[in-house]
Amino acid sequence: MPVASSLETVLFRQHVRMGRGVQQRAGPRLRLIIELACGAAALLSTVSLAALHARYVAAPEQPVARALRDAVAQMRYAPTIRIVLTSEDHA
Repeated sequence: MPVASSLETVLFRQHVRMGRGVQQRAGPRLRLIIELACGAAALLSTVSLAALHARYVAAPEQPVARALRDAVAQMRYAPTIRIVLTSEDHA
């Protein structure tokens, strides 16, 4: 069994164990609050990711977008991108 599969299995078992523990110890109201908090955190994370992407990657005048575009244009076989930011990029 590959290491990644066994690690995934261990983490999944821990997840299930924690979920069962919360179900046994927490009442329905607390579980609802936890569920809503996790949903809000997920939604906020997605919105933040989209806003940061729109600001730093999708805008063509940004240094990161230029570096990504140049790297993709030069890419042949190796899908690696190296981005070096200088103090001028942050001004």
